[in-house]
Amino acid sequence: MRTGTLLAAAALLALGCASQRPTHAQRIAQGHELYLTYCVSCHGADGNGGPIAPYLSPPPRDLREITLRAGGMFPRAMVEGWIDGREAVAAHGPREMPVWGYSFREELPLDENTETDIHERVALLVEYLESIQGR
Repeated sequence: MRTGTLLAAAALLALGCASQRPTHAQRIAQGHELYLTYCVSCHGADGNGGPIAPYLSPPPRDLREITLRAGGMFPRAMVEGWIDGREAVAAHGPREMPVWGYSFREELPLDENTETDIHERVALLVEYLESIQGR
């Protein structure tokens, strides 16, 4: 009887924890919020150029065409590298885009979770960008 009670409690706890995880749609929405905060001035609300894009050389590329330019498969690791920017990404060309990995680090409290939080922000942005492909 006690074992059954413990198993039931563990199952309820696991369900409660699982329900706390954001859904895919929630993660896309969180990524969109980050995009609006950090990316929209250069890349625009739709991913095809923002208000300062004409003043950038080279101008930002259309973010809705990442998959198309990559031959039909979204290059998640490459996009993560572009956004984080703390490691040189030769294919990206000259580093005109801000190094968001460093910027996020400056905004977040420095503790044992900082790198995890930076990676999570980057992952949310990548998920959002993947969601707008082909629009």
